[in-house]
Amino acid sequence: MSRELLLVGAWRAILRTVMVISGWRAAIWLVAGMLVAAVLLTFVVWLAVLAGVIAAVAWLNLVVLPRVSTRLRMPYVVVAVVLLPLLAASGLLLGGPSGVVAGASAWLLGVALPQALLLRLRAHLRRVSWRAPTSGRGGWLVPMREMGPGLRRPG
Repeated sequence: MSRELLLVGAWRAILRTVMVISGWRAAIWLVAGMLVAAVLLTFVVWLAVLAGVIAAVAWLNLVVLPRVSTRLRMPYVVVAVVLLPLLAASGLLLGGPSGVVAGASAWLLGVALPQALLLRLRAHLRRVSWRAPTSGRGGWLVPMREMGPGLRRPG
């Protein structure tokens, strides 16, 4: 008999640890959960928008701007600098003063930064290409000619 009482007491102890939230406490938890979900959803949406804008500006930088500068027979840098006020103005129209910052940031991350990195890489490759290899495994690096208007890509 004492064994049965012990099992019944253990069963009741397990059931008593279940917490039921109802009334105004449940409403508070529900509102808090909805606020957290809304903040996370807002963050994810703005992160996706930022990634899309940066990807679009990078595509513009790598594909469209070289073609436009070739067609207009203008230096690439001039076309890239003209793009800055255009992106800032579109940001102003879309988002006000913070949109100007967003447009300028998109230009900086999508146009200026890749060009600066490419210039630095080209300078590094020019320095390295004329040096002898440091180890016996490597070969000489041959400097690469830049594509002129007369050279065309295959295909």
